[in-house]
Amino acid sequence: MDAQAAHEATYSALMTALAGANIIYGPGMLDFGITVDYGQLLFSNDIIKMVRRSLAGIEVNKDTL
Repeated sequence: MDAQAAHEATYSALMTALAGANIIYGPGMLDFGITVDYGQLLFSNDIIKMVRRSLAGIEVNKDTL
């Protein structure tokens, strides 16, 4: 896994989620799915957690300000 793979995984997951999809396909996959890397799978899991948190938004009300 390198920086390019991390970058591609991040934007792939983020754009998929922002488009409204409820399934993010391909965690851990490299080279168009020819290769599966366990390190990439762990990293993709963290990315998906961050994307889900980003989509949850930020609650703004009197108590949170």
